[in-house]
Amino acid sequence: YAVDALTGLEKWKFQTKDAILSSPAVSKGRVFFGSYDKHIYAIDALTGEQVWSVKTGGRVSASPVVVDDMVYVGSQDKVLYALSIADGVEKWRFKTNGKITNAATVADGHVVFGSHEGSLYGVK
Repeated sequence: YAVDALTGLEKWKFQTKDAILSSPAVSKGRVFFGSYDKHIYAIDALTGEQVWSVKTGGRVSASPVVVDDMVYVGSQDKVLYALSIADGVEKWRFKTNGKITNAATVADGHVVFGSHEGSLYGVK
């Protein structure tokens, strides 16, 4: 749901095929989030229209992180995805040995995140 901050009135809503557990990231007029329907979505923040979606191999409960022109988000398929915010094109992916369910952090050009097998990763 998008709600007007002043009035509390609904502006638009977007429905996926399964639960949304991630918190959205908003950047450059778009809302980014993942869903248990195994997709990462980019939605136009003004209209609620889908701009793009990317299918992953697992549920997405990790909140995406947007830095510059990239969105980084992990999936329960054990992969961290790096996608272009413009069109969702995959720039790279990093495979781990465990599900990724929490948001990454980006610092000094490194994407830092953990996975369920107990490892902490820093990817550049």
